[in-house]
Amino acid sequence: MHLCTDMKKNDPCAAASQTCLLVKLWMEMGHNTGDLIIQPKLVWRSGYNRLQSRQITNTMHDRHLNQHHQHRSILPIPESTGTIDLLNILRIISSPNIDREQYPLVSKQNCFMIITSTTRLLFEALTSHEKDSIVAALKILVSRFVSMIACEDIDLIDEFFLPLGMMNPK
Repeated sequence: MHLCTDMKKNDPCAAASQTCLLVKLWMEMGHNTGDLIIQPKLVWRSGYNRLQSRQITNTMHDRHLNQHHQHRSILPIPESTGTIDLLNILRIISSPNIDREQYPLVSKQNCFMIITSTTRLLFEALTSHEKDSIVAALKILVSRFVSMIACEDIDLIDEFFLPLGMMNPK
């Protein structure tokens, strides 16, 4: 899955800059310590990036030629991570309207958007079937969480929060 970011307008390097970042997306359970409640979150972290991998391979090749077989470690690719509290998700839109100036290369049939009160995040799945599965799962997840809160369902703690014994001791 890809997280698509805005392309910088009027940037001479915009064509070379990457507008979609390969990410892993998952849900992290919340924590209830008694005094503090940490909400369940939707989390993503950058994964393998073909463009950056190609740059590292070229760098390794150049170092190999310039250093005469001396091996040096290369700094890791910085990871991009992000989170959204489940309660902050306002809408999940399958096949949103896409501004082609911001996202010129994304495939509309594979995209979905998560809207919060402060941001809009555009994700692109590999296939439309994968997108449909992810959107359906996210909508069910968020609606179940919110409805369990509204109904004051005690099973909410078991389904969306780690047990106290699973948390790291301080």
